[in-house]
Amino acid sequence: MVMPNADEIFLKAEQLAPINELTAKSLRLLCSKASVAQVAKRGRILPQNEYRWLTFLLSGELAMLNEKNETTKLDADSHRAKQPIFTGRFAESSAQAVSPAILARFEKEQFELLLKQQQKSSRVIEIQVNDADNAVFDRVYDAFQENRLQLPSCPEVAFKVRDAINRKDVGVSEVSHIIQADQVLTARLMQVANSAMYKRGAEAKTLTAAIGRLGLEATKNLAFVLAIKQVFNSKSSVLRKSLVNIYKYSTEIAVMAFALARQIESFDQERALLAGLVHNIGSIPILHYADQCGDLFSNAEAVDASVKKLSPLLGGWVLEKFNFDEELTLVPETCRLWERDESSDIDYASLVAVAILLCNQDRDIPDSDLPLLDRLPVGQTLKKYGIDVASGHSLLDSAKDDLVEMRQLLR
Repeated sequence: MVMPNADEIFLKAEQLAPINELTAKSLRLLCSKASVAQVAKRGRILPQNEYRWLTFLLSGELAMLNEKNETTKLDADSHRAKQPIFTGRFAESSAQAVSPAILARFEKEQFELLLKQQQKSSRVIEIQVNDADNAVFDRVYDAFQENRLQLPSCPEVAFKVRDAINRKDVGVSEVSHIIQADQVLTARLMQVANSAMYKRGAEAKTLTAAIGRLGLEATKNLAFVLAIKQVFNSKSSVLRKSLVNIYKYSTEIAVMAFALARQIESFDQERALLAGLVHNIGSIPILHYADQCGDLFSNAEAVDASVKKLSPLLGGWVLEKFNFDEELTLVPETCRLWERDESSDIDYASLVAVAILLCNQDRDIPDSDLPLLDRLPVGQTLKKYGIDVASGHSLLDSAKDDLVEMRQLLR
């Protein structure tokens, strides 16, 4: 029996459900990791051994035994063979080869990841089709689809703090013990706790006292806010300059979102700060890739265009990797959808959107491509909270002290 080669597996996979839902590029990537196995006549195949894969019959014939001990034949040329051998829908308990057979196994987890990325990036695919001459965009997008982009990594202590506090049964002393392992984070949290915005009464002289003053939920968000600065760094001098500029801009958006959240009781101000800080985090893997390729930086305008197009998608991807909750994960993708329906209420993506537009209108030369805030649905919704976005400068003036102090803390 002749085993199929890679090209033959790909041609066959184009007819197999559900993997044929993938684009040709993603399907070829899935096929590159597929395995092919030969099963001798009377060989048994058990579903409990196949749970990691989507297993298909490529040639031969199987006898499928269901839970009622009823047997049906499965031929490789039949319509049923275009689905996995074990689907759950047919309640098969086992299969036996009636004749020598060839199976193809595709990793289920990889398929689900590729499909998820494809579904999230459907909007970007339209951009790619209309912008085929942008070679930079095409290369970055291909690298994303093939998992070749370098994702940023956040200091482990931030994840440990979050995981501990999310257990709900943790106390201040346990969280303090975790944070003390990172001297830089310890010092910066003490600085925040003793700032004018948080200071109440005597100075907090210990980390335990600082956490007690801030509260566990605020400490959880601030641990990420203060640790995530390390994400915006690189050994490459060219890349480091770009990342520093992105961090500075993200800081401006973050402190504005923080100031807005302080005026709306239902929002967590530290969570708003974090949302603003990570809203453009998707630009980091793109710039890392451009730096690795070298020649991409010869066309800086094309790189900037690719960042604008792809960073919302990749931002959600990075935050998913960080196991952020869905509300924050959606911020990079939705904060620039200016016409979102805000009739019911606003969320953290809305706050970041307002922060972007307020910061823009406060510039010496505003970006003319951005809309006017008071004409957008979110601008109208904010009036319910007593925030008049039409008087943007007075809003900025009222938050001036908060902006200055928090900006200093994030340096």
